[in-house]
Parts: sequence; C-alpha cells; structure tokens
Amino acid sequence: MSYLTEFLRRQIAYWQGVLARADPEDEATRNCAKRELATYQKWLESCQNPEKD
Repeated sequence: MSYLTEFLRRQIAYWQGVLARADPEDEATRNCAKRELATYQKWLESCQNPEKD
C-alpha cells in the first residue's frame, strides 16, 4: 500500500470519527466533516482507479 493510499485511508477514518462525534445540532461541523469525507473518498477512488480520470 502506498503512502498516499494509507494517508487517504487515515483521513477518511478521521473524518468519519468527527462526523460520528459531532453534535447533531452543529450543522457547520457536520457539513464540514461530510465535505472533507467526500473529498478524501473521491481522491482514494481516483488513486485506486486511475483510468477513470
């Protein structure tokens, strides 16, 4: 597993944790976590499937 892939997996796990722990009333934090999570997931998918780019 490459360093980049491992980094992206760790970032995804981190943002999943932030989202899980966020106060349901705190929309700003939840939206930020969702946005970051989606970004890292997209980047990881791009690394795993480079022909789709």
